[in-house]
Amino acid sequence: MGLSADALVHLRTAELPVKSVWIPEGSAVHWMLVTVPENWRDQLPGVSSEEFAQRVGETLFKTDSMVWLPQVYLVDEDIDPTNMADVMWALATRVHPTKRRCVFPDQRLTRLSVCYGEEEHSKSRGDKVVFDTLLSSIAEGRDKHASFDKAYPEELKVHVLKNWGK
Repeated sequence: MGLSADALVHLRTAELPVKSVWIPEGSAVHWMLVTVPENWRDQLPGVSSEEFAQRVGETLFKTDSMVWLPQVYLVDEDIDPTNMADVMWALATRVHPTKRRCVFPDQRLTRLSVCYGEEEHSKSRGDKVVFDTLLSSIAEGRDKHASFDKAYPEELKVHVLKNWGK
């Protein structure tokens, strides 16, 4: 929790529109999810999601506390970073296999980051990455979140749940 709070302070100090930061416990401090508001483009006019991801990495990876962390995922606010089902769904559906990532070569790291090889550990340096998983803007035709909770109007959800199993 402390690293998440520290990262949030650094990102907000850099005036980046960030709603929350979370490091899922199961990631062993190897993943960080940074959620941003739907209107982030209004707060950073003219900035692409790739440029936003670059700024996030530049801000985080220069801090002492982020020496632990190799992977950051920039996600929309429709993802609850504390809910592993949401996290797994987002990583499975929004991370492109080869595109939309900002690699930061030769960053400081710690021996506890087990994803690195022996050469990287001996130098205490290795690559880190920010994955840009942000959806297109609403004006550009953003798809709705494909879940019962987020894709349907409240009235319909109440009706379905009330009549489920009748």
